[in-house]
Amino acid sequence: MAVRYGLLVDISLCVGCHTCEITCKQENNVPLGKRWIHVAQIGPKRVDGRLRMEFIPFMSDECTLCRHRIEKGLEPACVSNCPTRALKLCDETEMLRLLRTDRRYQVCKVLEETNKGP
Repeated sequence: MAVRYGLLVDISLCVGCHTCEITCKQENNVPLGKRWIHVAQIGPKRVDGRLRMEFIPFMSDECTLCRHRIEKGLEPACVSNCPTRALKLCDETEMLRLLRTDRRYQVCKVLEETNKGP
């Protein structure tokens, strides 16, 4: 049976440091000018009288969530190097649980494996 797992970001914790982008490029030897992960900045804009800005990581189609690391029992490089622990790799059950909490989670990437996941 296929196992689905994905990468979630807790938007409340992401500070837009771009460590995930840099780590991904180094870990996967991503060519110059390409990115497998991109941190999008939304804002700054005034919303309800307050200045707001958010950062959300998005993965490209090339992203494998560092399958080579997962197969060794390790987290993807972007997850293990995130200084605020905003990124989280989890299976489908955990994704559904987290998305129904009061935290502000965004799904960055979902992969399906034919063997076991993380």
